[in-house]
Amino acid sequence: MNRGYGSHYGKRRYVNRRRRQMIFRRTATIAAIIISTITLIGTSRIISHAEESDAPHYYKYYTSVTVMPGDTLPSIAAAYGDNYDSVEAHISEIMFSNHLTDEVVYPGTSLIVPYYSVEFVD
Repeated sequence: MNRGYGSHYGKRRYVNRRRRQMIFRRTATIAAIIISTITLIGTSRIISHAEESDAPHYYKYYTSVTVMPGDTLPSIAAAYGDNYDSVEAHISEIMFSNHLTDEVVYPGTSLIVPYYSVEFVD
């Protein structure tokens, strides 16, 4: 029996070898794409995390404030809300913390006022 490239067996062997080579090339290409993507994502996460660490870390605290004559909720929020996006956002949080339904406050009332600080208090 002749097993050279001229025979049916030799041709089949050659075709099978080429098929395996093509499958290997495709698999290697897909693996390279996956590894590149994972590396790119990992690198971007490291870079974004490094940028976040440069910003100061703020700690949230609460203090009790007694409303004095002439005080309003916006004036109290402005006094303690340096690190809020807006005075309105701080007013909303004060109202939520004290279960208030409107912005009217009366002298002598004690309010819980949230605020942020860069200092950690144990």
